[in-house]
Amino acid sequence: MGNMCGGGGMTPDEVSAKQASKKIDKELEKSRNEAQKEVKLLLLGAGDSGKSTVAKQMQILHLDGFSHDELMQQKPLVFFNIIDSCQKLLRAAKNLGIEIELSEEDVEYILDIDLIEDITIHGKTAEVAKALWADPGIQQTYARSSEFQLNDTAQHFFESIDRIASPTYLPDNNDMLRLRKKTTGVLETKFETKGLFFQLVDVGGQRNERKKWIHCFEKVTAIVFVVSLNEFDQKLEDDESMNRMHESLTLFGDIINNRWFQNTSIILFLNKKDLFAEKIKRVDLRCCFPDYKGGNDYDKATAYIEKQFLKKNGEVKTRFVYTHLTCATDTKNIEVVFNSVVDIFLSKLLNQVGF
Repeated sequence: MGNMCGGGGMTPDEVSAKQASKKIDKELEKSRNEAQKEVKLLLLGAGDSGKSTVAKQMQILHLDGFSHDELMQQKPLVFFNIIDSCQKLLRAAKNLGIEIELSEEDVEYILDIDLIEDITIHGKTAEVAKALWADPGIQQTYARSSEFQLNDTAQHFFESIDRIASPTYLPDNNDMLRLRKKTTGVLETKFETKGLFFQLVDVGGQRNERKKWIHCFEKVTAIVFVVSLNEFDQKLEDDESMNRMHESLTLFGDIINNRWFQNTSIILFLNKKDLFAEKIKRVDLRCCFPDYKGGNDYDKATAYIEKQFLKKNGEVKTRFVYTHLTCATDTKNIEVVFNSVVDIFLSKLLNQVGF
């Protein structure tokens, strides 16, 4: 009988071990390939930049939108947004010395609504809210909304009150994209597109939320930093001595030069381009950037702002910052922009595997 240990022969245990080793190697290779296709995007930006709206667009575009239960859960927030805007406009009108035609009874009715309790927009509440929005004094106040804190989506909801007041009302995508609620903690959206597996991590943008960002820094493929273009003449809600655009610039500089992100791709979304296009016609950008000389020209203004952000890329001169002008509430715009972002990662993946 031949000796199985001699020559090129292997014992059954050795054959089994070799097969197991090949299987492990194959699984490791599969895992490596899958890991290369995983893209972790960290969504950052100051409060009210619109980054959470970008995350909602990913749910619409790649996860079949919002379920009936999700829409039902957000109805109270729609009502809250409307009453909150009513109260802010009334208080601002008083502070600005603007006279309004709304009766004192209706003013008190709105101001007495408790924003903590469940709110509905039906009957008298809907009628008073409509009358408030139609008031010339309130329109005059709204035109000066950069002087106080007001959601930039207020107009959408005021103009939709009849629809929202219906007993059968359910928020649609446009409502969901325009709802405003401060992001607290960390929200993740996972989806697949073009063979890549995305993990989009959205963390709170207000100052007191930023200490939580550090827990999200591990294995980040790219940062999507969102800036609100139209807030160049506005102050922070949590620090009214600080200009919002200046805050975004400082924050972007801190992020792009952070040691965690020396090898991380940076994608800059200059957001709310639609609102900026309207504002730049009537508000001088020099209120934020005294050296600006482009007047009310939209292209010159956006190019100037982009340049201010790119100047912050000080430590890693070889790193390219991918910049896009966006309107986060416009699904088609975000689809086109995000497809170009995906193509960046696909190109990098092909380069990694030798194509």
